Amino acid sequence: MPREIVAKLHEATVKALRLPDVQEKLAAQGWDLTGSTPAEFAIFLRAEAEKWSRVVKGAGIKAN
Repeated sequence: MPREIVAKLHEATVKALRLPDVQEKLAAQGWDLTGSTPAEFAIFLRAEAEKWSRVVKGAGIKAN
């Protein structure tokens, strides 16, 4: 995805998540938000995919 679009989406998301009513609703549902940049989020997603891939393979889980 073009960086300009990622930057706009990130900016809009951060703006929305800073709204007090949004924060209240998310907190009421048990969400614990952690801010990050798009690059940091990409690193997190890659790490999670690798971690859960090892878990699935280690458990011998197969898709039906």
